[in-house]
Amino acid sequence: MIKNLRHVCIVVGDLRKAVRFYKGILGLKVEKTRTIKGPYLEKVLGGQGRQLTYVKMYGPGQRNNEKPIFELHCWGKSRAASGITRGHIAFTVSDLDKEYARLRKSGVRFVSEPVMAPDGVTKLCFGLDPDGNLIEFMEDIQKNRGNKR
Repeated sequence: MIKNLRHVCIVVGDLRKAVRFYKGILGLKVEKTRTIKGPYLEKVLGGQGRQLTYVKMYGPGQRNNEKPIFELHCWGKSRAASGITRGHIAFTVSDLDKEYARLRKSGVRFVSEPVMAPDGVTKLCFGLDPDGNLIEFMEDIQKNRGNKR
C-alpha cells in the first residue's frame, strides 16, 4: 500500500547553480549532499559507470525531523550520456515486496526489482508510469519491521 509522497526530484546540469537558486532565492534548506556510484546505483537504475551527486532539501515550512521532500540530482556525465534526463517522484510504501508484486500484476513496468540500499535502512525500486516517467517506491525497513531483510 502506498502510504505517502516521499519526495520530488529534478535532474540538473549545474548543481552549484541549482543549489544557489533553490537555497538562496527560493529559501529551501540543504539537509545533505552525497555522491554515489558503483554496483548499487547500476542495479537500481541500470547502466554502467554512472555517478550521481544529489542534494536533499527541506521545503518551505518543513521541520528538520521530517524527511526532506525535494531532491536535486546531477549525473557525473552529461545528462544525455547518463541516460537519465528527467527527475522522478517517490512514494513511501508499507511493504515493498507486496507492492512490487501488486503493481507488476497490474502491468507496471519496472527498471529494477526491490533492492536494499547500502545503508540497510531503506529498500527501493524504480518503476515507470505509462509515459515512461520514473517512479521510486521506498520502504523504511527498520521503522516498519525493526530488522533488516
